[in-house]
Amino acid sequence: MAIITSTDADHLDIYGHQEALIESFRQFVGQIQPGGTLIINHTADPSVAAAAPAGVRVVRYGLSPEQGPELYASHITAQGHTFRFALHGPQGAVDALELAVPGHHNVENMLAAACVAQAYGLTSEQLRAAVAAYRGVKRRFEFIVTAGSPEQPHVYVDDYAHHPREIEAFLRSLRTLYPGRRLRVVFQPHLFSRTRDFAPGFAESLSLADQVVLLDIYPARELPMPGVTSELILSQITATEKSLQTKEEILRNAETNANFDVLATVGAGDIDQLVPRLKNILNIRWNGAEA
Repeated sequence: MAIITSTDADHLDIYGHQEALIESFRQFVGQIQPGGTLIINHTADPSVAAAAPAGVRVVRYGLSPEQGPELYASHITAQGHTFRFALHGPQGAVDALELAVPGHHNVENMLAAACVAQAYGLTSEQLRAAVAAYRGVKRRFEFIVTAGSPEQPHVYVDDYAHHPREIEAFLRSLRTLYPGRRLRVVFQPHLFSRTRDFAPGFAESLSLADQVVLLDIYPARELPMPGVTSELILSQITATEKSLQTKEEILRNAETNANFDVLATVGAGDIDQLVPRLKNILNIRWNGAEA
């Protein structure tokens, strides 16, 4: 059994172009043994599912039946940090699933994982218990500080998202959890090539926030590219408040600028170095004491 969650263009510094990336997925799918199953997101490139060998069952999944998948969710609601939903799939429906890792993208991921579990014989009761017990992984919708009341929450969340669609899914989920609250996002672009290739997509997704702060690009394995800086993204962001800042400026502004309810740090570089210091600053501001 294999799961493919996305075939969006990424890591083009390695693959060169999107068609080479898609071909790698086709090769992967071609290795599934007859009698096996491919569980694939309905947004994936159609040629990937078409590459499944004869005798391999293909199950497409998505968030709603309107998207046309065989595996989907219904009755999705958010309460606190928990997303509740029902699963509908080839092996029947399971209601009253409760996922403590928020986000519609995480509901999608859980649909695929639960489909595998069903195929291997887990009962509805076992699935409910397993989904409820799942607590996620570090730096994926990780709640760092929570304070305030349900009516006036103060929240700091950290996430590893470093692709435009990941960021969009993360920020839309924050908007679902905290409607009407003022959202500040601190983002560190990862790789010069990714910034060059996806600057408009980054700008569009980050513009879902009220305030956007960008760090310099984290180079990782790359050398600088002429003309490729965080300004490529910043210039296209439509949020009314946007700026380029250093880590120290971000920390100072967190101490003095209280004009936000929800803070998110986002990126795959060394932005996680900010997390413990921001945690202490916001705990003092919101909870009156260090963590």
